[in-house]
Amino acid sequence: MKKDEIPNPERNEKNEPIITEDYVCKLCETEEGGYIVPKLNTTLNLHYKGFSIIQNLDNFINVKSLYLQHNNIRKIENLFHMKHLSFLNLADNFISKIENLEHNTELSLLTLSGNRIEKVENLGKNEKLHNLLLNKNALSDIDSLLNLKGLLNLGIVLLLIINNKL
Repeated sequence: MKKDEIPNPERNEKNEPIITEDYVCKLCETEEGGYIVPKLNTTLNLHYKGFSIIQNLDNFINVKSLYLQHNNIRKIENLFHMKHLSFLNLADNFISKIENLEHNTELSLLTLSGNRIEKVENLGKNEKLHNLLLNKNALSDIDSLLNLKGLLNLGIVLLLIINNKL
């Protein structure tokens, strides 16, 4: 495959694009610094693809930066094997709950702007998290931010919560 030939993702029975290892490998091959061998990739650019489910990334074990913004993702899942993940961009999806990131202990920047998050939760294991972007969500009152107290003690440097219902 040539560097300038961007592959199209496979589709499921509902004709929705899906993440497959084969597709991601082909996509990586077209990008500067990307490799067809999953474990060699440290960055995955899967934004603006229309994906609904995070799946089939099990062999991408050395990913440090994962770009999944502007998709149709409703749930944070299937990232437990990415032990080196330090940057995760899930902005502008349909996520309503922060979850399933307890194994991503290297996470230092989490972007969840433009989702449907109602409560800051489940980030207690992410002790290296210094940047948390939650603008344009559904945070509505002080109770939705109660878990931030623990995070602030861990050293959050940047917390962005503008354009919520607060």
